Amino acid sequence: MRLPGPGADLPADPQRRRARGEIPLIIGDIGDVPLIQRICAEHRVGALAHFAGKIQVGESVHAPDLYFDVNLVRTLALLGALRDANIQACLFSSSAAVYGTPTEIPIPEHARKEPVNPYGATKLSVEFALAAWHGAYGLRWGRAALLQRGRGPP
Repeated sequence: MRLPGPGADLPADPQRRRARGEIPLIIGDIGDVPLIQRICAEHRVGALAHFAGKIQVGESVHAPDLYFDVNLVRTLALLGALRDANIQACLFSSSAAVYGTPTEIPIPEHARKEPVNPYGATKLSVEFALAAWHGAYGLRWGRAALLQRGRGPP
């Protein structure tokens, strides 16, 4: 199931998708804990691929409060709901921005993480939270760092 936020660019009419038996599309907010709990209960969720969040580096510099709210605070609410629903696996869409200014390309995963903007800091903060959830609650998690082809790290 997909949970895009309100105003998200949706690829197809949700009614048509449902009629064709495709993945359910539910419009909502990852910080809406009652909604997440209801979705987990009604759809027998076994794992989560977390690709929600704000992604514009420049905007994050001018509106860091928005980025920390959407990318970190709401993700913490989501993680709490996953814990309560006993969801034990999460794939998180991180970013090469967690590394800051790269010293080599491609950036090796073992490179030091030193974000240079609020966007990268929020992504790294979520990685720390996921590691804490793993230690405390057994959540298995992985990160998918997406690069924009031809543009280097975001």
